[in-house]
Amino acid sequence: FESLLTGPEPVPLYALKLLVSMTEHSSQICRLIKCSRILPVVFQLIVTNNISSGVVQHAVVLLCNLCEDIVLDQHLYQKGLVEVV
Repeated sequence: FESLLTGPEPVPLYALKLLVSMTEHSSQICRLIKCSRILPVVFQLIVTNNISSGVVQHAVVLLCNLCEDIVLDQHLYQKGLVEVV
C-alpha cells in the first residue's frame, strides 16, 4: 500500500478508500497497518493536500478507524498519531 499511497493522483485516494473499507471490517487489518510503514505516508498525504480534498478526508477516517477501540496505543503514540489527533 505504501507505493499506492505515494503514486500519482488519483491512486492515493483509491488506496485510502480501500484501506478505510478494510479497517472498518477487520481489527486484524488495523493491527497490521499500525505496525507497518503506512502511517507516516498517511500523515504526509494530510500535510501535502488541501484540507477539503477527498484524500485528507479519507486519511482522517482511516486514522479514526485505527483509533476507534484504543485508549492509548504505544505504536500510534511513537508515530505521532496520538499527538496529531
